[in-house]
Amino acid sequence: MPFGRYLVAVAIASPDLQKVGVAYTEMYLPDPGKFTKELDTTTIFFIKQMDQMEGVEQRTFLHKDFFTYANFKISPNVDRVFNPGDNLDIFFYIFGAQPNEQQQFQIEVSFEVKKGEEIAIRWAPQSYGNPLISQPLPLKQTVKIKDEKGERTEQRDLPPGKYTLVVKIADKISGNTGVKTVDFEMK
Repeated sequence: MPFGRYLVAVAIASPDLQKVGVAYTEMYLPDPGKFTKELDTTTIFFIKQMDQMEGVEQRTFLHKDFFTYANFKISPNVDRVFNPGDNLDIFFYIFGAQPNEQQQFQIEVSFEVKKGEEIAIRWAPQSYGNPLISQPLPLKQTVKIKDEKGERTEQRDLPPGKYTLVVKIADKISGNTGVKTVDFEMK
């Protein structure tokens, strides 16, 4: 589809056509040519579950509680609430990344979780050869412990509370950067 603003209308009917409902939502497809000085992303969302399907759907279908991408069935975590032991499985696309002459990307993404201004978790930067990012991030903190046994580090679940995921993106080919944030909650 060409870039621009769209109004998506969806009509849903019962099989006997006795009940009909209509929903509208506005959407915007950005102009890829405008991303020459900075990077941006689609909405960053968390994946609750992702399964591989036997094949790509050949027709457009509306699904309850999931959507499809290529041959994947993806259930998003719309509430952005997590339990101990869960991962932040994130999914997004980067606009404005430039391929090299061999059509390969060199993207570096840094992820960190903040509680207010304090960093709760920071992962090592990750390199990607594609602007479509799907990355599980374990919600474990490395904690330094000092007691009568000495000093050691331990992995612990992120404590309950409200947090912000900070995503810092750098395109190594163009030199452009971008930062996005997403709030979430630990139960």
